[in-house]
Amino acid sequence: MSSLSNKNEPQSLPPDASAGSGVQGNVNTHFDATVSYWDEVYSDQDLQGVIYQQRQTAVLEYVDTAELPEPARVLEIGCGAGHLTVRLAERKLQVNAIDASAGMVELTARQEKPYLTDKVVGLVCWADGGQAMQGINAMDAVAKALRAWVIPYSVPLVKNSLYTDAHRREFSAEHTRKLDRLIALLGNARQSLTM
Repeated sequence: MSSLSNKNEPQSLPPDASAGSGVQGNVNTHFDATVSYWDEVYSDQDLQGVIYQQRQTAVLEYVDTAELPEPARVLEIGCGAGHLTVRLAERKLQVNAIDASAGMVELTARQEKPYLTDKVVGLVCWADGGQAMQGINAMDAVAKALRAWVIPYSVPLVKNSLYTDAHRREFSAEHTRKLDRLIALLGNARQSLTM
């Protein structure tokens, strides 16, 4: 795997930089190691920077054209450095943003007002085994650094028991119950904060 810290000279990551296991662990390791690149590319004036900026502008134009009522809810999956997340929040949208890379989420703490300030969050991590709780612990620290309220209930999803069948069409009853409980707790916590 390579690092984009210097655009012209990719560097190998140390073998112990793993953030999980399998393909997702490799993806997390890559993005955690290249956080500064993804933050800076949105202000770079080279071709690659301009392309990312234009993509973000296109997304925002699409959102503006949709004329969503305030405060519409938006889910941003793969929020990266948080630049789009902040722009969506500036449009008075209720943004729920997630990213598998703790480094990417942590980067948003550098924003003037991190998008998780005074938000209630629940943590879910998917892994092959015991790494799910390690991921939740890492995300918990990041969420608190971003001034979020983390509910005291998390859902570690273990790949082997997540689905009822090999085709991965339906969650197991146990995981469905846990996810439903997390959603209910988040809803109750949100109502408590708005009262």
